[in-house]
Amino acid sequence: MIAATHQALTDGIQVGTFRADPSYRLNILNIALPPLRSARAT
Repeated sequence: MIAATHQALTDGIQVGTFRADPSYRLNILNIALPPLRSARAT
């Protein structure tokens, strides 16, 4: 399963808008990618 979001799930867990148990299962591998707007066209 691949999941993506633009929101920080750790913040959502602390606030209570995201449950902790799915986060535990989804948090196997984190890949931080820069936003596309920061990429320069050559």
